[in-house]
Amino acid sequence: MKGRYFRYAWRWVTDGSEQSYSESCAVVSVIDGDCVLSTPLKTMVVPPPMCAYKLRCYTQANHLAFSHGYECNDCFVVLEDGSIVFLLANAGEFVKVDEDKKCEVQVEGITNGFRLKSAIPEMFGPYRIEWDIGGRISCDPLSLYHWMWISRSCLLAVGHIDNIVALLKVDIAHNKNGTSLQGSVLTYLEDAVHTISLGEDRTFACVQFSNGSCSKVSFEDGSVSFWPAGDELQLQFPRPCHRVAICKVLGETRVLGLSDRFQLFVDDYVVCENCTSFIVHGKFLLLTTHTHVLRCLLLDFDLPQVLEGRNLHAAEDSPRQLERGSLLVTSVVADGRVVLQMPRGNLETIYPRPLMLDALCEYLDRLEYGQAFELMKVHRINFNFLCDHNALAFLNNLQEFVLQVGEPSDINLFLTELTNEDVCTSMYASAYRSRSLKVFKYDGPKVNVICDSVCKVLEELDKDKYFLSILTCHAKKVVPELDKALLRIKALKDSAVTNKVTADDALKYLLYLVDTSDLFNIALGTYNFDLVLMVAEKSQKDPKEYVPFLNELNQLEVNYRHYKIDMHLARYERALQNVSLCGPEHFDECISLIKSQRLYTKALYLFQEGSDQYKAVWEAYGDYLFQKKHFEESGIVFQRSGKLEKALTAFELALNWNLVLTMACQLKYDDAKLCGLAKRVADALVLSRRHKEAAHIYEQFLNDQEEVVRILADAHLWEEALSKIHSYKKSDLFDPFVGGSS
Repeated sequence: MKGRYFRYAWRWVTDGSEQSYSESCAVVSVIDGDCVLSTPLKTMVVPPPMCAYKLRCYTQANHLAFSHGYECNDCFVVLEDGSIVFLLANAGEFVKVDEDKKCEVQVEGITNGFRLKSAIPEMFGPYRIEWDIGGRISCDPLSLYHWMWISRSCLLAVGHIDNIVALLKVDIAHNKNGTSLQGSVLTYLEDAVHTISLGEDRTFACVQFSNGSCSKVSFEDGSVSFWPAGDELQLQFPRPCHRVAICKVLGETRVLGLSDRFQLFVDDYVVCENCTSFIVHGKFLLLTTHTHVLRCLLLDFDLPQVLEGRNLHAAEDSPRQLERGSLLVTSVVADGRVVLQMPRGNLETIYPRPLMLDALCEYLDRLEYGQAFELMKVHRINFNFLCDHNALAFLNNLQEFVLQVGEPSDINLFLTELTNEDVCTSMYASAYRSRSLKVFKYDGPKVNVICDSVCKVLEELDKDKYFLSILTCHAKKVVPELDKALLRIKALKDSAVTNKVTADDALKYLLYLVDTSDLFNIALGTYNFDLVLMVAEKSQKDPKEYVPFLNELNQLEVNYRHYKIDMHLARYERALQNVSLCGPEHFDECISLIKSQRLYTKALYLFQEGSDQYKAVWEAYGDYLFQKKHFEESGIVFQRSGKLEKALTAFELALNWNLVLTMACQLKYDDAKLCGLAKRVADALVLSRRHKEAAHIYEQFLNDQEEVVRILADAHLWEEALSKIHSYKKSDLFDPFVGGSS
């Protein structure tokens, strides 16, 4: 009895297009008998057995593999009879064949009311492989496996030739007679192949054998070499891994492997003991765990720290909770989307914040502001991120930003959300980890700088189209420039030129941005009653509230009317300027305003020097300083206002004896009054321990030599006292001096 024994080892594999390219549509395909069900998850998410389109074959489909690079959405299917069918978005040089046995692509779901949102690939084939090998190739079912599409013109597969494991190459050739497939041996392998993974540059592959050891196969010459791993000659996983991927960590090529015991290896180092699935997403490693969380680890930051012995739980990647049993299916680099499958089969799409911010950073670095804005608008990312990521680049490319965003309503959304906060270091600090922070110092408040810059660009491009956006720039500043916004609206209303935006619409929009009462007051502050009435009408105010008030103001003299308006709006500095122009009859109100609001320094130079109003303002300022006990300053102010008596009193309290005696001379004090003043000041200086100055006054102004010596002796200024005795040539002063010192 003759028979043959076949042993098949099955493992779960998700057949999908490569995620590393922005061109990837995240196509995932499932083999269902004689059909291949495909769905581009970038544009639509439907779980199998539903799909976007399917390839119906004339026989069973056994294998499926996707291309790489810019053609990553193309795939080929290996049928049960060994022939190959290609599904191509771009046919290139492929030529269709005429055969009785045909396959066809069928679009699904359109008849159920759905619109087709994805491009449907074109089918080419089936093609037969012509083998050119020295031995006998096995023709048993599933004898060729681990199919790969390494380039546009070459396929790879693992097979057996004379019972020896071989890596086979299938070249795709195009000529005038059509497309042909030519098979040959690339190299022979030492053991059964467990997995095969394509390198990043598609010039080599990592082959994992059944014992977990790994070798590197070069596609150029078919050479096989050990895959190095640290001090070991050859990388060998502690356990064979059913899922293997190749990535770069800090510029070094690393092999990721997931075993059937949920151990995730980086080379031969275990980084996670409870990993259920993983995928490489750009510069991130995504993995799910038995604790039902999604981890987003930066390949060049988190992973090196884990490899250096740091616990995975300490990584700052903000783990995201998932439904129990969720597994990764694919991801979309373009917008940070991740698709997971639940245990019951349904698919769910999530947008982890680190991946989304990384996608936004890529758009912003390429100055693709339109794409970034749309992504932020859909996912409600704070629009400050547009300028906070790289403020200098944003300010230098504002015109490009406006042109790409285009719609004034979208620009208004950006402007209204502006704050002086840096959201990269606050709101998104935990997720903003894929870029080094660029410190940028604005020339003033951030909101003001951006609003001024945007306003300038909008006026240069099309100030009519972006009229509402220009109003927003004025309204959003730290100190809103609502008066400028209102004057623009008034100019628009008075203009005879037809604009895309009417004055009424512009005013309604401005009322939406700011409080009605605030805008009414700002309009009142422009002193333009036409503008005030225009705002009042649109604000739905009761005419009884403002018409009598406006009529009363309209009857006043212009400067006094402006003063009353400023007082109503509590704009006291402007009110002071206006009331100062109203003449002497309103000077009492001016002085009252100066005193009540302490506007002394603002009022000092509003009046002609030497006038009565000028002196009154300076005197009022002196009184204020005197009350605050700033005696010397108040004395100077009194002196300037001509109030010498008040100045003398202030200088006396300040103990500025020079200015006191100067004021006394200007006031023409007689000798007796001057001596009394000098004695009073000298005694005050003694009490303040300023003995030398007191002695000087007694010597120069009072001519009391004995008191001079006594004051110096009381202060223990012995040498000065003796010097005075000798200079006076009065030895009789020596005895009291010695007695006082004993």
